[in-house]
Amino acid sequence: MKLESFYGEDYGKVKLYKKEGNTVQIVCLPTEQFEKGDYLIIEDRKIGKALLVQVIDVQFANVPGILEEILRECSQEQDYIEGENLDPLEVLSQITLIQDARVLICKIRAAIENGKLTNNTAWLPSRIGSTIKKIPISKLFSLAGINGKFPIYLGETKEKTQLFIDAKSLDGRLNIITGKKETGKSHLSKLLVLSLIHYGATVIVLDLNGEYTGLGYDENGKPNEYCGKIKVLTPGRNFKITL
Repeated sequence: MKLESFYGEDYGKVKLYKKEGNTVQIVCLPTEQFEKGDYLIIEDRKIGKALLVQVIDVQFANVPGILEEILRECSQEQDYIEGENLDPLEVLSQITLIQDARVLICKIRAAIENGKLTNNTAWLPSRIGSTIKKIPISKLFSLAGINGKFPIYLGETKEKTQLFIDAKSLDGRLNIITGKKETGKSHLSKLLVLSLIHYGATVIVLDLNGEYTGLGYDENGKPNEYCGKIKVLTPGRNFKITL
């Protein structure tokens, strides 16, 4: 099965521009809507391979002469001359599109060969022969083999689809939650703790600030379904260690 039939139609106004290490730059017109966090497929049909990349930043394209054109427009606005603008060839609309052209800064996450994810990302896709398409999160889960036998529901994506991970993927691994302040690190960790308890796992929390002591109660202070499974140990009271 071809990739385009599985992931949808490619974007004709999106082209591969540059690849440096594990970073790819893609040029697109402002009519194409992309945001940080989007996953894209860069498929080279001639060799039957594709790169899975993620948008980490969206910038304006550095087009030669664009600064001069912007300064010229600024000066014209100050010295406004009454009259009628004639543009029979619709050149102005094309210039406007070029001025607002975007560059998508993307990180290579994996390669796709024979419908499976691989780490073979050392090859270079064709600029002319490659097609670029956006991949839905649901299709990304299918590629990653996340089957959800023990799903931990984390929320919704911007596509209004469920975002979840498999609890088995946490077993026997070192997992670190990172992020800026007030981005939900503690909320995510509490969600993971309750989900693991739900599946019968034993969880030990070293809670220095007492943030997890209320996990057995709802927002109204009433016991929830996990109350009987959570035991809070307080040093000096019910938690003592011998020499």
